[in-house]
Amino acid sequence: MISKKAFLKAYQDVKNLTEEESAHNPIYKSKRDEELIKEYHFAKFKKNEQQLNKSKEFQELLSKEEWTSEDIKRFLQELK
Repeated sequence: MISKKAFLKAYQDVKNLTEEESAHNPIYKSKRDEELIKEYHFAKFKKNEQQLNKSKEFQELLSKEEWTSEDIKRFLQELK
């Protein structure tokens, strides 16, 4: 038979494990993996942003008041 003290300790340990797991996003294997993946995507975003800011065609599209279907196609190509 398990003592009351041992039972409460085991219950507290399980509760602590559950809290730690809930603080960690289950999509990623570890907190470090989550940080690395987020850093990678942010760096990729910043690179794309810089390329778009340097693109004259993209800047011309943004300055237009009304877009044609051809403008929309060019815009989508620039975003790729």
